[in-house]
Amino acid sequence: MNRVFVLSLVVLVSAMTLACKSTKSDSENSASEQQVAVNLSEVPFLKAIGLDVSKVAIEKDFSTAGVFETEGADPKGVMLNEKQREALLDDVPMVDFDEGGGPFIVGAKAFADNVLLVYWHEMGDGHEIILVSYNKDGKLKDVVTTPSWEYTMPWDGEEAVQTVCYDSCHATFSADSFVLHRTVGRDAGKNPVWSQKRDYTYTVNADGTMRLAKVDAQPLKGTQSEKFGDHTPEAHTIYDVDYYPYSDQGLFENFDKLAGKYFKNNKLKEDLMSMVVRMMYSREELLLQYLGTHRQSAITEVLHQCIREEWWQKSELYEDIQEMPEGDSKKYLNELTAQWGPDGAVG
Repeated sequence: MNRVFVLSLVVLVSAMTLACKSTKSDSENSASEQQVAVNLSEVPFLKAIGLDVSKVAIEKDFSTAGVFETEGADPKGVMLNEKQREALLDDVPMVDFDEGGGPFIVGAKAFADNVLLVYWHEMGDGHEIILVSYNKDGKLKDVVTTPSWEYTMPWDGEEAVQTVCYDSCHATFSADSFVLHRTVGRDAGKNPVWSQKRDYTYTVNADGTMRLAKVDAQPLKGTQSEKFGDHTPEAHTIYDVDYYPYSDQGLFENFDKLAGKYFKNNKLKEDLMSMVVRMMYSREELLLQYLGTHRQSAITEVLHQCIREEWWQKSELYEDIQEMPEGDSKKYLNELTAQWGPDGAVG
């Protein structure tokens, strides 16, 4: 009989609590309860590299509020040695583990025929959460990065009352899915100014790939202000693209629609450009493949604007295109971008 494994990792940089919703049938709840009994110290491919994640096993609900008992203390997670890191993370796309601190595992959960390891990775003044799925033999199957699990940021302006922006999340797991529930907003002192809740529901397929099944956004509460750089609900629909799994090509079709809808909107143009830059850092091969086969894509116009305003270097774009396999897509992109360049210069 096949075993069911999933690992989940989430970490707090501040003391905020995370929350998540998930719909479960009675059969799913039963399966999930059975998964709790799985001995995570006996997962074959993890055991082969001497890795025991049983101490961070997740049942249904998962919070990382206790990961850091005190500021500056070692986290309550499973640290990786060099051998384990190479075995598990060498082939992970979208993430540069050579920079920053960690990674380490703070949770473990069981799903069907696959293992989902969730890593915390320190980057600059913050961190990112990386969920990586493996099959039962330890082969990497998919990756989800969730860039804003938990942070608080005091406002630098000269305000009479301390202003704090925040972004928090918590996860709930069922037999074949999990949900990330984010709460984003801003407070003035102890008084809430605005907030919004956004739920991201993922399915875990039998082959180990993941899909972002839906995003549910509740109405915004309170009033936002451009002065504080508050991201509007429309801007958040753009940044939601960050939450798509690596294998889920639906993100490009969704982002294409958003680019067509919002690129002429001066208040949202830079949000679109920011997302294209993120894609060029983390999904450049997949993005260029999409643009090469979708020649009326609105994303092309956004990428061109990034080159015009030097948000992305023309030389780097050229090098990425040259790494594409020979064919019509590569030829088309070379011809399309031949005269692209910064404003006032010839590409």
